[in-house]
Amino acid sequence: MSESSEWKKALTNIIEKLRERHYKKMLECLEKIPKSVKDDTPREEMTQTIIEHYGEEESIAEIKRIMDEEIPRKDAPIQDLLYPFVEKQGKKRKSGPESEDQQESPSELKKKKEKTESNDRNDDDDETQAGEFNESTSQSKYRQNQRQSIKLLKESRVTDGRPVGGKIIQKCALRTYETKEKQEKKFFHL
Repeated sequence: MSESSEWKKALTNIIEKLRERHYKKMLECLEKIPKSVKDDTPREEMTQTIIEHYGEEESIAEIKRIMDEEIPRKDAPIQDLLYPFVEKQGKKRKSGPESEDQQESPSELKKKKEKTESNDRNDDDDETQAGEFNESTSQSKYRQNQRQSIKLLKESRVTDGRPVGGKIIQKCALRTYETKEKQEKKFFHL
């Protein structure tokens, strides 16, 4: 299956998952598509219209922006459909050591990690014996080499019993839901 047909299928699924008000909001945000085309195109055919007006790469970026900022739909059903395409697009744009790490397979990352750990253990032992912790040298290099996406971390299942650190980039508003026992609970997405 070609990449464009995969994106077309994912975009169709995203559009199907949107409630009517979210769908209308998405259409409002797609400024390159004339209003008359938006009004005359059935929902089932909107995927093709979006790709025709934006192209594949720009449509991925625009739908991601709309789902993150305008609607917002940061829930797993939508983001899981978007993520593979956004990640591929990011890899195409980025160059340098960080993108190379993201493109390596989990087994390659494990080998690289083991090699880096054995080199850094010697450095850490020297630092520990001296009673000092120098964040600016070996530790910062170590952390840069260990950066990888959550997806790759899940695939590799290699954490060696160590805690995994992360950074919260965005938090949604506090929401409520009702349990089967009719209790009101609160939650938010990170």
